[in-house]
Amino acid sequence: MKIKAFVLVFFLLASFNAAAEKFEYEYGGTLRGLAGYNFLAQTYQSGQNRFHAPLYGDVKNAFSYHFNEDMFLKISAGLKAKTGSNLDNFNQGRWGEEVYGQFSSAYGDFYIGQMPNTATMLGVTRPNLPIWQPAPAELVDFINNPNWQQHNRRKYYNTLTSTAVDTDGSSFKFSYLTPEFAGTTLAVTYTPENNTNDSLTSKFSPYYKESAYSITLYNQHSFDFGDTEIYFTFADFEKSHQEYAGGISFYRKGWTAFASYRQTEITGHDFPIATQNVSANMPAYFDGFRNGYAWNAGLAYEWALVTSTISYFESQSDDTQAANRIINWHTSIKPYKHLGFYFGMGYADFRAGKMQNESGNRGGFGYAGAEISF
Repeated sequence: MKIKAFVLVFFLLASFNAAAEKFEYEYGGTLRGLAGYNFLAQTYQSGQNRFHAPLYGDVKNAFSYHFNEDMFLKISAGLKAKTGSNLDNFNQGRWGEEVYGQFSSAYGDFYIGQMPNTATMLGVTRPNLPIWQPAPAELVDFINNPNWQQHNRRKYYNTLTSTAVDTDGSSFKFSYLTPEFAGTTLAVTYTPENNTNDSLTSKFSPYYKESAYSITLYNQHSFDFGDTEIYFTFADFEKSHQEYAGGISFYRKGWTAFASYRQTEITGHDFPIATQNVSANMPAYFDGFRNGYAWNAGLAYEWALVTSTISYFESQSDDTQAANRIINWHTSIKPYKHLGFYFGMGYADFRAGKMQNESGNRGGFGYAGAEISF
């Protein structure tokens, strides 16, 4: 009944010209399908399927009210899901939601709800580029990574999966971004409980419901010779660990060079890395990501309808020496704004850490696919 009442009120308000100027409804979605084949090293051919066909989709809706040109209130809700993947990393495993509110004014932007933290929002490299961001978790759909495992109740992240500070996933949080001044934005996020399934933290860990906060400084600037973006982030996860991250990108005449780095450490916190098997859900070093590093570097080029990028990603756990090295060449073609085609190839070397039952994994892979948006 509440949903029906909301829809009725919306259409009643939208029927008036005066209200139509203030109320706005937006929606969109994406459906992406990929098919890939891997060429595993002979020593690691342990019965794994060579062919993979993952499918990803998301739907977003937003309802906003504009008080004036500089002030508005927005409520956003989105759902995303996937099939055929080797990693469950959404709120409910194979699917998840983001629901949050945004209030924007001359004094800055305020967010509340389920959403990424500001460190992740501002820590991506040129988000307007239609490329596959460096080292996404989806690459393990083509070559399984023993250091990144999440199925049902088990969660094992022995190494970092990204250079973005995404440890708290889409947990409920409060965020604030200052107004931009001289191309600079300062952002803070407070997370009362780091407790969603799409975070890196296991819900069986002793620091599962502890709070976290992050501070991010972001700057973008245009010079005569090109455009730059740079960010720095500090995050503290209570009783767990601290994180430091930064990145830079440079754009000129269709070319974009980028690099970023992330460091995690547990110095001075209450809970050390788990060195023994606690349970089937918490094997030894299931939380090795809390003490390690990750970095990436790459080069992208935009030409007409085509965007192509080559990137390198590396992460390692200081305690286990488990490591991931991925080189990925990815190209997208968008003949129409609602239609895109993807193809690429890469090489991965996943080295398992000590006290880990599974061996590592190494080999090459190739993939192709299409994306429809609306």
